[in-house]
Amino acid sequence: MKQKYLFVWLCAFLCTFAMNVQAQNLKNTPTSDHEHYCKANDLMKDYYELHPEERVQVDQELQELAKSADENTLYKNGDCNRVITVPVVVHYIYDANDLNNGYDSDNYITNTIMAGLNAYFTQQNTVDDNLPPAFQGTAADGTCIEWCLAQYDHPTNSNLHGNDIDRDGVKDANGDGRIDEGQFAINRNAVNATTITNIANAQPGQNQQNILQGIAPAWPVDEYLNMYVVPDLLPPSGGFTTAGYTYLPNNGSASFNSIYIGYDFATAGTTIAHECGHWLGLNHVWENSSGGGCGAEDYWMSNTGFPIPDTYDQAASSINVGGTTCNATTDGQVPSSCGSVDNIFNVMDYGGCTEYFTNEQASNMFLALTSLTAGGRNNFNNDLNLVKCQAPGPPTAGFSPNSGTISVCAGQSISFTDESLNSPSSWSWSFSGSALNNPINSTDQNPSIVPDQAGTITISLTVSNMNGSDSAGPSTITVNILPDGSPTCPPSNNECFGAIDISAAFACPATTTVLGTYDNTNATSEPSDLALTGYLNSLNSSSGVCCMCEDENNSDTEELHNTV
Repeated sequence: MKQKYLFVWLCAFLCTFAMNVQAQNLKNTPTSDHEHYCKANDLMKDYYELHPEERVQVDQELQELAKSADENTLYKNGDCNRVITVPVVVHYIYDANDLNNGYDSDNYITNTIMAGLNAYFTQQNTVDDNLPPAFQGTAADGTCIEWCLAQYDHPTNSNLHGNDIDRDGVKDANGDGRIDEGQFAINRNAVNATTITNIANAQPGQNQQNILQGIAPAWPVDEYLNMYVVPDLLPPSGGFTTAGYTYLPNNGSASFNSIYIGYDFATAGTTIAHECGHWLGLNHVWENSSGGGCGAEDYWMSNTGFPIPDTYDQAASSINVGGTTCNATTDGQVPSSCGSVDNIFNVMDYGGCTEYFTNEQASNMFLALTSLTAGGRNNFNNDLNLVKCQAPGPPTAGFSPNSGTISVCAGQSISFTDESLNSPSSWSWSFSGSALNNPINSTDQNPSIVPDQAGTITISLTVSNMNGSDSAGPSTITVNILPDGSPTCPPSNNECFGAIDISAAFACPATTTVLGTYDNTNATSEPSDLALTGYLNSLNSSSGVCCMCEDENNSDTEELHNTV
């Protein structure tokens, strides 16, 4: 269908539409007729000028992947006998005093935005049956990719959770600053009007991304699609509106592996599906990262080893196509360029007729999730949805350490780690035994306790979640208290510390076996050292001579500590 255009370059995409964009199911109606523009090349040029090594890394990976993907045998999944489901977290950023521009309810997000996104990725190949002949047989029979709004196993770092998560019902019942298990990953952040203006004025790219990441840091990008929804990605007064933007998979920071959506376009329309296509490596159908127009093949990942042969050569986007053209039944009724019909029904075009991904587009997106390490995309091949989008069964309790001998210094704590399965939401620990003067209880997930003396500690753990509880233990460990002054337990004062061979008339040795690094500035010889070594009292390490010092228990019989 297309002439192949040779170019290898990881590319970012900024999908900026004229304000008269059609059929996007906009929440608010744009009023301008300005031309659209796209800054993809500018964004990636800036990115790789800062990080040239990352372009080399991705190109090398793609070269190896191209060899192993000979004849598409690596990633063809035509019958969708395996479906990969990607967990999603939606970061909403809005002015709390203007909820009409930036805020959506949980119900709208789940039943409109997420449902619309999945509709495009699960679209069956019958969608092209009544389209003009040039398009029949090109639609994928589902992409074998689905999206789920995460509900479980949320990050435990409260800094990753928004400041307004209870806006649409209580999501943080225990007040720990985190979205509770079982609640959707809708991460709401209320900011002031000035911040909203600053986000738009920064414009799409790294400066804007830095602001957004500062407000709502991304959740791990190899475990979630991070979707940011903001009132405006460009200043409204400028006459343009930006629907959304993202980057092809890359080894950059989280901000370059997230997608950004203007609030008016966070709907069931094609914008989010279009950006997810980029996030999985697809180009626009009329261009690659070196430019557009006739002859510009829309290679997957902009890599010549991965052409998309079932899209047509196209001169420009179909931004102004819609209306009755979408009902075309003959090829002659479809806009054309470069000697063929334009891809007006393809999700990776613009316009009002977009409906589906092609077979080759679907195969390559699936490849991103099974094999592409850039941006951690291949980690989604590990059934993360079973942990993050499905209610866990009753927990299975487990912890460590649960046996053996633990050696610690006096006053040092022993840390216990919860290793329970199926996402417990509460923990009840009990500790007792001869190493403790009194029993200790804890509700921390990973507690630490300080033994009072050598002996044994018996540990039991009970964990619970909404589906049940389970217990582990009792298990017993032995505690050994190391002597103060041993290599792993340094003195608490400023005495010298290091082994010395005193066999040669107490001369400074040529080498010293150092058992630790400590502050010896104020270390001094005791009066008793004078009889043993002939050294004057109060010589210290800064004098450059051997300084015999007491060890922690001040026993002259153990005066084998030295600094030079």
